[in-house]
Amino acid sequence: MSLKDEGAFNTMLKSLYYEKSAPELTYLLSQRNKDNTYYYLSPYEGIIEWQSVDEKAMAYAIARQESFLLPALISRSFALGLMQIMPFNVGPFAKSLGMDNVDLNDMFNPNIALKFGNYYLNHLKKEFNHPLFVAYAYNAGPGFLRRWLESSKRFREKNHFEPWLSMELMPYSETRMYGFRVMLNYLIYQEIFGNFILVDEFLEQTLTKDK
Repeated sequence: MSLKDEGAFNTMLKSLYYEKSAPELTYLLSQRNKDNTYYYLSPYEGIIEWQSVDEKAMAYAIARQESFLLPALISRSFALGLMQIMPFNVGPFAKSLGMDNVDLNDMFNPNIALKFGNYYLNHLKKEFNHPLFVAYAYNAGPGFLRRWLESSKRFREKNHFEPWLSMELMPYSETRMYGFRVMLNYLIYQEIFGNFILVDEFLEQTLTKDK
């Protein structure tokens, strides 16, 4: 069906006017509006006992960027579902969460996918702490981020134009833009959930002092 066929398109939209299909509805609307309208949904949020607004905002910031909250998505690299979990992580994550009989198909169940993604985000947060670094690691892998932060000497207080310069010097263009977009999502979700954050202060928390 072509987006130019307005009658057929509107008929299809009406079939999606349900809570469970809100991600599909808003995705199609954003395509029709050529991304001039932005939607920040938080479906499935009742399935997890969130430890904080920070945790919930980060999970949805990642999910929105990874899949536009579409639960049945498969990427070109075979990442799966709402949180775009890589197949090789499904088994280890299930074991850590104490979940039996989980297979790849379960990553298309948003209730399970959100739990897996949130588990991985919390794991990354223990090492990298700041949401920007967690986003970089989620996209490019923790090994890459660990090596880059150490070898490049970026995000240091003594450097000029920080943290903006370090953000621009991220060597992977995909990861650089991913970090920007996830941070935008994160700040918006924080405000939706009742927590306004000053951007400059938030980003200054990425900086470290030289020992």
